Amino acid sequence: MADGQNFTLDPCTQCSCQGSTSVCARQSCPELACPLVHQVYSPDRCCPVCRRPERVRRVCRYLGKTYEDGESWPMRNPCASCTCSGGQPRCEFQMCPPEGPDCPPGHHAARLAGQCCEQCVEDDAVCTVFGDPHYNTFDGKMYNYQGTCKYQLAKDCVDKSFSIRVNNSPRRSRFFSWTQSATIKAGDLRIALRQKKRVKVNNRRADLPYFELGKVSISQDPDDNYNVVVKLSDLGVSVLWDGDSFLQVKVPPSYKNKMCGLCGNYNGNKTDDFTTRRGRQVKLTRRFARSWLVGARTLCMAQSRRQTRRHRKRKPKSCGGDRAARATAVRQCNRLKSARFADCHPEVHPAPFFK
Repeated sequence: MADGQNFTLDPCTQCSCQGSTSVCARQSCPELACPLVHQVYSPDRCCPVCRRPERVRRVCRYLGKTYEDGESWPMRNPCASCTCSGGQPRCEFQMCPPEGPDCPPGHHAARLAGQCCEQCVEDDAVCTVFGDPHYNTFDGKMYNYQGTCKYQLAKDCVDKSFSIRVNNSPRRSRFFSWTQSATIKAGDLRIALRQKKRVKVNNRRADLPYFELGKVSISQDPDDNYNVVVKLSDLGVSVLWDGDSFLQVKVPPSYKNKMCGLCGNYNGNKTDDFTTRRGRQVKLTRRFARSWLVGARTLCMAQSRRQTRRHRKRKPKSCGGDRAARATAVRQCNRLKSARFADCHPEVHPAPFFK
């Protein structure tokens, strides 16, 4: 090797040739902070370097389940949620305002499944039949119709999930009719509501309370004169029957724009409630109601025509012809406008019921 030439003995030793003598210098390595097992040597480098530690994946164990770092999971309490953070469960709790939401008319506060705080949800729609008979539709249109026959009161005309028919009877009157009975059909259920609160289920008399899990419950409400209450559990539909002539049907908002019958179409607009079975809008109550006749249609029509002719021949005197009777009626009906029902007036205006 020529004098003065440099050469490498190993990565840590540099040498040079000086007068036939090799003069070498060895590099010293600094002490590393990592342990020996984490020190890495490279073939072209003298000193080792610390190996970058692998990221340790931490997990959380909670109630027998394992969750990855950063993963969240719900709790049984919908107001609580937890997250795995660095191997430790971190749970947070949501606080609800104590006064609840301020809901607009036609809505009420309710806690929905899986939700922590109450939310404003739309009220159920109510259709009522009472008197001789008067009808108050789901959308709030009130009208009178005295036809004696069987009628489609309310029906799911889209999904066909249920239907309610009523049988109107003259009850010893030449000019008026009353709701004598009602029949509810839902799937394989047929529930008949008869006079004196008698109930039949699939043509067999039912002793109340009556239950079929997940399908129907029939009971009497002790807080409401022991009226019969039918609840179609899987549909959210309920029917109240007083055993004489008063009938009330409640349907949830999921039935909006699906209903038909004497209770109207439930679309939020009472001006088009007089929609016939064929989908035509009419103005005359008689034309609307007759389109929803069911059963022995010919017999019903003949009976209705006889009743109309009888009404024309023997039209009853107006209340104005009998001042004493009118005064008595006004005095009794004025109770609806009295202070006794003052708390109800903001919710239900008494004028149409007084009329």
